[in-house]
Amino acid sequence: MTNVQSIQSLVDAAQEAMAPMGKYNEFAASAMERVLRKQWEVAGACFELGIEELHAIAKSKDVQGAMSTQQDIVARLTDTLTRGSTELMEIVRENQAEAIDLWTKQAQAAGDKVTKAPKKAA
Repeated sequence: MTNVQSIQSLVDAAQEAMAPMGKYNEFAASAMERVLRKQWEVAGACFELGIEELHAIAKSKDVQGAMSTQQDIVARLTDTLTRGSTELMEIVRENQAEAIDLWTKQAQAAGDKVTKAPKKAA
């Protein structure tokens, strides 16, 4: 075996050893993106409701009308936050299940390689 072949064997082994981490990094980036997009969506909805409340207060002619409008907006805000929280928890559960599946497959593949290694050496 030449030096070039030895070096290439080491490079190949290192790439193979790091492949699971690359897959996990891809998964983690995708999972984080899903969470952040949902948070951005909920924050945007809350922002819009806040702007709506400011305009409603500015346009109100009496206290009763202002309070009624605020109650409506607060109810919608509560619904938005509750729904957003529920959806975020679902995304987290899905991400957790995907992570477990990914690591289970990676552990199985590593176990298979360890089992086959002594047979190759013999």
